[in-house]
Amino acid sequence: MVASACGLLAGQASAQPVAYRTELPEVEDAQLQAALEASSNLLSLEEAEEPPGAAGLVRRAEEDRERMLAALRSFGYYAGEVDVTLAGLALGTEDLIERVEAMAGEEPLPVAVTATLGPLYTIGRFDVLDAATGQPELQVPIDRAALGIAEGDPARASAVLGAQTQVVNQMRQAGYPFATVPDRRVIVDHAAQQMEVTLTTEPGPYAVFGEIEVEGLEEVDEDFVRDRFDIAPGDPYSPAAVSSLRDNLAGLEVFAGVRVDTADALDADGRLPVTVQVTERARRVIGLGADFATSEGFGARVYWGHRNLFGQAESLRIQAEAGRIAENDLADIDFGLSVRYRVPDFLTRGQTFRAEIVAQRENPDAFRREAIEATVAVDRQITDTLQLSAGLKAEYSEVEDGDTEAERLVLLSLPLALRLDTTDDLLDPTGGYRVSLATEPFSVDRTFLRTELAASTYYDVFGGGDLVLAARTRLGSVVGEELLDVPNDKRFYSGGGGSVRGFSFQGIGPRAGDGDPLGGRSLFEVGVEARVRITDEIGLVPFIEGGQVFEDAFPTFDEELRFGAGLGLRYYTDFGPLRLDFAIPIDKREEDDDFQFYVSIGQAF
Repeated sequence: MVASACGLLAGQASAQPVAYRTELPEVEDAQLQAALEASSNLLSLEEAEEPPGAAGLVRRAEEDRERMLAALRSFGYYAGEVDVTLAGLALGTEDLIERVEAMAGEEPLPVAVTATLGPLYTIGRFDVLDAATGQPELQVPIDRAALGIAEGDPARASAVLGAQTQVVNQMRQAGYPFATVPDRRVIVDHAAQQMEVTLTTEPGPYAVFGEIEVEGLEEVDEDFVRDRFDIAPGDPYSPAAVSSLRDNLAGLEVFAGVRVDTADALDADGRLPVTVQVTERARRVIGLGADFATSEGFGARVYWGHRNLFGQAESLRIQAEAGRIAENDLADIDFGLSVRYRVPDFLTRGQTFRAEIVAQRENPDAFRREAIEATVAVDRQITDTLQLSAGLKAEYSEVEDGDTEAERLVLLSLPLALRLDTTDDLLDPTGGYRVSLATEPFSVDRTFLRTELAASTYYDVFGGGDLVLAARTRLGSVVGEELLDVPNDKRFYSGGGGSVRGFSFQGIGPRAGDGDPLGGRSLFEVGVEARVRITDEIGLVPFIEGGQVFEDAFPTFDEELRFGAGLGLRYYTDFGPLRLDFAIPIDKREEDDDFQFYVSIGQAF
């Protein structure tokens, strides 16, 4: 026994790793192709883990054959066949291991996998039965049209499993939290090339919600949390209501995690207890940020914040920021100091109160401005995707440009905004659209109306986020004053990061006598880009965008649009994609129309 064990160990020790290269079959169905590739250890391990000897390679090939046969069956090809050859030798060849061992050497052995699909089987019969009676008359009616499966459809495992999930979901949505499908029978009729499927349903007891316990609270008021509940004891059970409760609490910035669990059984009163488990985030936060663009220089910001000032998710944020560093002299860099206060659920659910005081100094090429502003506003979440904002703003500023002396202005305004957002992600959307309309009437030292409309849309071409097409447009208008009577900072400018890349900051549009940007009373911009994901972490973004600023109150297009084009490099992080954008103007007209470079976090538009 000892000698035999030693001999076996010696044989294993002498087996040398066998290098090989795999050739997989190619089929027209892209999903089936992906399934075949995903099921192949020959392919996934050929470089990372060479098999220990010919026996290991043969075993890997045999296992691959079984996995690929299972993949074919899952797509409805129940008569399909998979063959694997090693250096031209089929599995099952006499003395296969010894012959493969003899051919192993420095050159990788060719391993070829072929697949014969055969006929595509279809669903011949699909039944949903009641577990208690075995009959199609169910205790809880099922909408069969919503199951995604019907007689004549391809006999795919994913369709059967999806239908089973839908049956369970429908019963639970009807108020049966413990609904199951205790039995699933699948019979394949090879003669008819069909599959018969029978699902047996067991709804369990009907339920209403019971007591709702909240666990994990430390500094957040429990009454405030309970005011966000959409359910109460006695309400009919609904998975959607459980998800809504979770989302309502997760939307508060005070929680790092929210779980909503229902009990495994009804209580003595026949109700379903609910437990809400929350994890509070740190109340205080300190943050830093930075950006860079060749057209605008460096920008930096630092802030301190409190997420839960008085126990009901009130937030306070104090931020200092500087901009145009290295673009302006040190004494002329942009600077801002702001204090922002925010109260969620102000007076009613879904309504937020905001108050803000900002002191700032701006020094772009077009003007120099020092100002202090105070704003109070209310944001109302009308639906999940639509938000309305209204406020009151007062500002005192001192503005000058190269042609006029400094002018002191007092302005009162009523900023109004409507925002519609159906996108699937804040910083890296792959679908949906965004539309925002902001209008702000000003009065006191000047009387005018400033309006801006912006829209963007995103389309995932292949459905996996590997190629996303994005487009955007922006329109602006100022009415009520002539151009030179509109304060410089309230005019429209175009060019630079966040506008038309490839041009200097505010580099598109009318120019003053000294060559500095004059700004305009109207604006039009448009842009498109393709976000191509190369790896899980790296992506490329070719883009082109254009714009123009006009002296009239509405775009007249008497001046041609200026276009810039470029290529962006994206690095995907947990905080959103880090973008490095390189851009040039397509038509160079000014001395400062030159190559530009931008660094930013998140989507360009």
